[in-house]
Amino acid sequence: MLIPDPAFLRGLVEEYDALRAAEARTAAEPGPRARDLACTLCVVTGTRDVRPALETAHRLLGGRPRPRRNRRLTVCHATARPGHP
Repeated sequence: MLIPDPAFLRGLVEEYDALRAAEARTAAEPGPRARDLACTLCVVTGTRDVRPALETAHRLLGGRPRPRRNRRLTVCHATARPGHP
């Protein structure tokens, strides 16, 4: 796996976290930008959904992943396996 630029990866994680926190107060479903960020995180970390993507990103950035509350995850359907949402 290629290692993404730490500054780029950190920016993706921070924007995704901030956007999802804001959306959690107003919307049940992730918006288009959150879905785009989730897909980008999946691509740059070599994963298929956002939870492992964020865990991998935090590991690559040298930090521990923050505990995540039970909330709806964003899956990048463009890279999902056939038969899996």
